[in-house]
Amino acid sequence: MKFLFKVLSILGVAMLLSSCSTNFTQIDKTKLVGTWEEVNKNGMALPVITLNQDGSASTQNSPIFSLDKWLIEDNQLRVIGKTKARGQSALFDEMYRILKLSDKELVLEYEKITYVYRKIN
Repeated sequence: MKFLFKVLSILGVAMLLSSCSTNFTQIDKTKLVGTWEEVNKNGMALPVITLNQDGSASTQNSPIFSLDKWLIEDNQLRVIGKTKARGQSALFDEMYRILKLSDKELVLEYEKITYVYRKIN
């Protein structure tokens, strides 16, 4: 009986540890609401995104994509929109890992590429 208790205890601890995330803080959605401009690295005009309180989204300065909707899932930013290329339009649905979020700065990661935004409104 003691052996069974030890085995079950070890399994229980292992399950608890495996279910834990390394990101213990919840994302404050209110900090995401606003207009964000990607930090310009090459002197190029970069997209400006607006995330609204109601979950809608929009884009400025981007002939390639437009955002329609945003939400937080598993502490990640999920954006849904349309992309345009060669006269064709396609839907996209992408998850961005939030590396940093403050009142003035947002750092995202998607497919090992980091994007830095500053809040302009």
